[in-house]
Amino acid sequence: PSSIFVFLGEHPDTINDGYYMNRFHEYKWGNLPASYHNGATALSYADGHAATHRWKVTGEHGTIRLPVKGAVGEIVPAKPRTDFQWIIDHSSVLK
Repeated sequence: PSSIFVFLGEHPDTINDGYYMNRFHEYKWGNLPASYHNGATALSYADGHAATHRWKVTGEHGTIRLPVKGAVGEIVPAKPRTDFQWIIDHSSVLK
């Protein structure tokens, strides 16, 4: 439980519902994690602790990107897979 996140901040471009979800087998961001805090987001974990994680991928298809007004629901390829793999490794999905 200490490495499995329960809540995280979501990027404003992909807030379109009440939950955070990605299809891990496709390696595409359906919901981007937020990067409000100097390229990082806040997460709470199943054991009750909270922490921040700084994303590594920048650029047009990166995890760290500025919000675009009206850009809700865009599917973004996870290239490279560095940050996407971190989400997979710290989620409750069966591995």
